[in-house]
Amino acid sequence: MSNRGKVKVLICYRVLQAWRVPVFERLSKMPDVELLVLHGQDYQGTKLINYKGAHSFRAIELNTIKFSVPFKHGAGIPIHTNILSEIYKFSPDVIITEGASNFFSNFASFLYAKIKRKKIVQWGLGEIEGRRKGLLKRVFYYLFGMLEKRSDAAISYSTFGAKYYKRCGLPNESIFVAVNVVDTDARKAQMESHCLKYGLSLPSVDPDFLNVIYVGALAPGKNVEVLIKAYSRLVKEDQQGSGSLLIIGDGPDRRYLESLSEKLEVDDRVTFLGHISGSLAEHFYRSSVMVMPGLGGLAVSDSLSHGVPVICGVGDGCEKDLIDGSNGIIINPFTEDSLFEKLLFLSRNPHERRRLRSGAAGFLKGKHNIESYVNELHEAIFYAVNKPS
Repeated sequence: MSNRGKVKVLICYRVLQAWRVPVFERLSKMPDVELLVLHGQDYQGTKLINYKGAHSFRAIELNTIKFSVPFKHGAGIPIHTNILSEIYKFSPDVIITEGASNFFSNFASFLYAKIKRKKIVQWGLGEIEGRRKGLLKRVFYYLFGMLEKRSDAAISYSTFGAKYYKRCGLPNESIFVAVNVVDTDARKAQMESHCLKYGLSLPSVDPDFLNVIYVGALAPGKNVEVLIKAYSRLVKEDQQGSGSLLIIGDGPDRRYLESLSEKLEVDDRVTFLGHISGSLAEHFYRSSVMVMPGLGGLAVSDSLSHGVPVICGVGDGCEKDLIDGSNGIIINPFTEDSLFEKLLFLSRNPHERRRLRSGAAGFLKGKHNIESYVNELHEAIFYAVNKPS
């Protein structure tokens, strides 16, 4: 422990992503924690980009050797060449590491923890439902599982993911569920500010027509083309009830998706706004429902934090903790046909849209928010600290 009696907590991440910064800020301000975040360098052309704004917690960018992995949708697993020296300098009591996606740093952290008799905590997805693994990936995860089951605790993004750590052999009391959410306090403040500025009611009123919004990367695996195809069918089937489709985000598939909307003759109703780094309150306020056709659990909590219900498929597991039937719909299997049917139903049944919107408006009063997220991390840290060696 540090001289001030604080527990020295080291977090190892591939990069310092923007959506993790509010979590680290809150954790660093806890009176019994001294925090250091070690992270690698940017993976240009991917979402693995470091946050460029200011933050108050201590962070060190590591020297990084970057290479791709032969896994579908895998950006890469970095080697941080100076990680062991930085760990030794800080001399942490607990190391929280990012799971299989940061394998080499995880392995280095594991070695340090075992040699120095310190504690190590895994933090990750666990497993994604329905995703099959090839032979190479099965071997990789088998080897990595040997580290996981010898860790002191695990933090899962979801209840579903927690089952994976249990199968690894970790006892129930050592598995913590910190459901992956955005900074819910910030979203609430942004929506309140927007409504105050324009004299709007809060919670927001459901639009007269079905206005659909998508927020996320325009990249393989996000299945945005399925959304555009289903929406084009909705326009043809229900000209009166269908409103607009707003797509916020950028990525390598943008040009293809713009061409697809033109080909399907809905480009007059589909708007591509690109990446927006600031508040999305204005755009969510005018939306009836957010559709998440691929992976992206944070977008679910983002939409619900703005009071907008969600339609999604089975993703990273967070959706099952966040969506309860009163604030959104989980479609399984998620196909163009099944999405079209749900959109058509909502366009023709405004009372159902209002019911779901009412449920989404109550999300911020529920148990999943930025505060509960950080508290769960805090509990995992002190469980590991107090666990007998």
